[in-house]
Amino acid sequence: MTAAPRLLWRGEEEVAAIKPAGLSCERPEAPAAESLLVWLRRELAVEDCWLPHRLDRLARGIVLAAVTREAAAFHSEQIRARRWEKTYLARIVPERGRRSDELLGPHAVYLRTVGRIAKVVRSGGQPARLEVLAVAPAPERNGHEHVLIRLHTGRYHQIRAMLEHLGAPLAGDPLYGGMRGGGQEPPYLEHAVLRLPLREGRRRTLFLAEDPDRERLHPSLEKQLQAVADDADDRATDSIGTC
Repeated sequence: MTAAPRLLWRGEEEVAAIKPAGLSCERPEAPAAESLLVWLRRELAVEDCWLPHRLDRLARGIVLAAVTREAAAFHSEQIRARRWEKTYLARIVPERGRRSDELLGPHAVYLRTVGRIAKVVRSGGQPARLEVLAVAPAPERNGHEHVLIRLHTGRYHQIRAMLEHLGAPLAGDPLYGGMRGGGQEPPYLEHAVLRLPLREGRRRTLFLAEDPDRERLHPSLEKQLQAVADDADDRATDSIGTC
């Protein structure tokens, strides 16, 4: 059974929620099924709200929703201008014999969407960039590793396709090579930190430090994650209890 979403932060024109894995952002598989957008409208008691970005159904973590059309347009423009800073956690199955530090650093490819799949191509695709900030063993998953990723572009299935291309697919990912050595468990991909500008001119960092649904991390990676969250103009750690 899919866990329920939780509100993380509420501003004047937008809210942030934690979407659980398995829940669609907008379009549920069945007409009567729940989606994050349906839940937000009910939770906020509003007729409508808008999602300037989305997470894959299998992913969990921070999703921002605008409650005014003006805020929706503003955030869509900020995303196009690449002013959002998005940091993800993922659990991977590295190729045998591959050193973990080989993943570190910036990576750039071209991606083309073919049906439900994003493919790395030599030409004719959209540029896609990310940076692997840290890698550490997954404490509770033998042979798996957690990676901390800064996402610079938000292409369709970008992290999943690029991890497969790098020889370190998301563990348990049925579309991108993650079934080897990890197919018995659901994938783990989390949007963990979001830093973004607001319409009134301030910047906001969204991060839930004590997230009960986050997988247990190696202490070194946990420290790196906290450092990313702290590296912000507005050093606020937000939760629904403090907003």
